[in-house]
Amino acid sequence: MSSSDEPVQQSTIPESRCKRQRVTQSTEPDDAVVRAPENSTGGSLGEMPLEILIEILKQLEPAGLLMLLRTTKFLRALLLNRPVGSAIWKSALSLMLPALPPCPDNLTLPQYANLLYGNCHFCDNSENLRYAWVCHLRVCDSCLSPRSRNFIEVRTDMPGPNALSLMVPSYTKLNEPLYWGEERLCLRAEYEQKEKELRKMARGNKNRYQEWVLQEQGKLARRREECATLIEWERAVEKLASAKIAAKHEARIEEIFERLIREEPGYEAIINRSKSRTVTEIQYVPGTDTRLIDWIAIGPELICTIEELKQTLEKEDKYRLINTRLTDFYPLYDYYISHNRSIQTPAPSLRQVARMEPFKGLIYDTPADQTLTQGDFLAHLDAVPHLIDSWKEDVAAALLGLLPESEKRAVPADATTTKGKEKVQVLDKSILYRATSIFCCQQQCSDPRLMVYPFVYTHRCRDRTDRFCRMDIRTTYALDRADQVGFHKDASRYARAIIGALGQDPDTVTWEQLERDNQRVECVRCRTKFNPKWRTKCNRLVMNWRQAIYHEIEKHSRDEEDSCKTGWLALKGESLATAYSKESQLFGGPVRPVQFCVECQLCTVDSEYNEVVYPHAWNSLTSTLSEGAETCLAGHDLSMGVFDHSKPPISEFASNPSPVKIPQVEF
Repeated sequence: MSSSDEPVQQSTIPESRCKRQRVTQSTEPDDAVVRAPENSTGGSLGEMPLEILIEILKQLEPAGLLMLLRTTKFLRALLLNRPVGSAIWKSALSLMLPALPPCPDNLTLPQYANLLYGNCHFCDNSENLRYAWVCHLRVCDSCLSPRSRNFIEVRTDMPGPNALSLMVPSYTKLNEPLYWGEERLCLRAEYEQKEKELRKMARGNKNRYQEWVLQEQGKLARRREECATLIEWERAVEKLASAKIAAKHEARIEEIFERLIREEPGYEAIINRSKSRTVTEIQYVPGTDTRLIDWIAIGPELICTIEELKQTLEKEDKYRLINTRLTDFYPLYDYYISHNRSIQTPAPSLRQVARMEPFKGLIYDTPADQTLTQGDFLAHLDAVPHLIDSWKEDVAAALLGLLPESEKRAVPADATTTKGKEKVQVLDKSILYRATSIFCCQQQCSDPRLMVYPFVYTHRCRDRTDRFCRMDIRTTYALDRADQVGFHKDASRYARAIIGALGQDPDTVTWEQLERDNQRVECVRCRTKFNPKWRTKCNRLVMNWRQAIYHEIEKHSRDEEDSCKTGWLALKGESLATAYSKESQLFGGPVRPVQFCVECQLCTVDSEYNEVVYPHAWNSLTSTLSEGAETCLAGHDLSMGVFDHSKPPISEFASNPSPVKIPQVEF
């Protein structure tokens, strides 16, 4: 090093275990010839002309030269000789890709090569190596630790070591949480030497001490600037290595594809159709990641994987084909609904109608090479009313089958149907409209989603597609799935107690009547004693009958079984008026549904093209009606009626108003 103030740079080339031949630059001229010493073990290398040997060594990579340094004294002396060895090292370093940054000023070419391509500078390990660029070291993970005694840990948040951390080269810990500032590792010998110098200078002249500190900090700052190019080179090396691995992997995959097509020619279309997906599938087959591919071992597994991919692609093709046909079928269903708004809710979904004949045969069974148009579906328009009626009958029959025996009752004897000489009793569908006939969703709803007829099969889970049956085009809510809807026995039992508290007969009252009466009940068990010191005077929890059932499930399901029979009181008079006022204050009054003119949204059929034509107001609000209007904005007299897309509150069982608290009552 040029300055005596700088610490002595430790050689980054590991010491050889054998005795080294001394090479003194001061006693050898620049054109000195390195000769093999007597009794050396150089063998034929010592007898080879030096010019030829040098030309051979220039063709080697730096890693090979570093290995030769450890073989014989002759080669070590040759490679460490500045006049002769520098040309060899420059040639070796120039062969490397990506191009190397310039050698730092305080390193020789052998030291620079050892820094870039050598083993661990402490234990000679060749695995798990890291670059400590500022320290000019290449270290393994086990040596790069304060436990190894090679490094000392320095905390930059402490006032004492902070000055030294700006003068001593250090390695900053990566991928570790830094709770108290950065944790840096410095070479222990270099740190202790610099610490002694710092203490010695601190006892001397203050101005000289400050100049010395600035000088040392400047040296380290310049050293870090030089290392910026080395860091960029390291990133380029990692990128190049990743590219090589990817190229090898791609070549291996291409080799597998060629062999697979040669063995099974029918798979060529599948591979060429989705090559990236095929690569993703076969990379998990054991044996495809090895250098030498054993086709006998991996061949059957590869064929099985391609067969599974083939079946998946066929299902996806079927899925896209059915969706395309459903797109052509949708206008037909919209046309029928626009002319029959009375059956809009509840009505089967598009997919449910599509799975009924004759549309099922058209959509699902027609060959893929046969193109369907809207005209093919319009030819069966007359079948839609029968399909909707049969769907409603099937829904009612399926739900009646879920009712327990205690909830069922037979129709009068004169209403039974007769088949031959036997009379068959048929269950009355009016049971489903009773307020105690409460069903629940057993699919993807996290909470107990309660439902009443006829809104059971128009629940929002009906339109979700099963994750495990996606390619089978199957809707989760289907009549042939017994695990989707169930009868909620507890909710029905709670409803009987609440309806009894309202003074109604649980065996006859319907949910429609309860919704019209709009009564409120109070949970006696949740009533709290009034304390005059409380800021609020509300201690009575009141709600409608639907919220009361949810309240029983969530709050009192673990109470005694008969507690619900005496746990509710009906609100009357002033208390009921107070509850209405509190609900209106918190949730607002009843929301008037947005009504539309039926005539404005009538679909028509173009006889020339045999296609459904949507009206201009189909997806706009221009056909909305203001309250009390006798005509729509288009001038229609509303003779065909009005409709709204909204559903009654009962369709969402837990809809507002939520429970409220009203002022205290005397005990």
